[in-house]
Amino acid sequence: MKLSCLLASAFLFSINMLIAAPGKAQRLEEVDVTVNLKRQSLREGIRQIQQQSAFKFAYVASQLSPYDNITMPAERRSVLQTLNLLLENTELAWSLNGNTIVITEKRGTDPPLLSARVITVSGKVTDEKGNGLPNVTITIKNGGGGTITDVNGHFTVRVPDEKTIIVFSMIGYASVEIAAGSSTPLNIILKEENTFPQ
Repeated sequence: MKLSCLLASAFLFSINMLIAAPGKAQRLEEVDVTVNLKRQSLREGIRQIQQQSAFKFAYVASQLSPYDNITMPAERRSVLQTLNLLLENTELAWSLNGNTIVITEKRGTDPPLLSARVITVSGKVTDEKGNGLPNVTITIKNGGGGTITDVNGHFTVRVPDEKTIIVFSMIGYASVEIAAGSSTPLNIILKEENTFPQ
């Protein structure tokens, strides 16, 4: 019993649980931050996001410690875009609980058969006039991670299978959800949202 209590205490001590202050939950794509890293740690990137937003983070410190050489040019991006870029070349994923971003290790990376089924989906996101849209956020529904489109609207993302739902979102445009295997390549058109004065 004492051993169980000690293990539980040690685990809780190793987790940086920063509980969000009460208030209205924010959307990751609606809050902009500027993160500037020059061969610095992932934890420093997280610290900068926390300083500039109401989001808090929960993570196991030992899982973040290997990532200590990250470079990210100072640029205004949404929290969602920043988070995806920070975790892009890691074995980490994120999920959102209220205003708390929980970072965990990716699941299911060890069985070789599962890895073999991973597929790569590519395509282009445009507006209704056919113009490529840069910095569109692309995420896997009910899962962490993702990517953003390049300056011409092109993207490439890895998903578990063809039935996986991919979500395309950008401020000012209506989000689009589509199955990864709907077409090859995926050509997505985002329509501007109608905005009404308050």
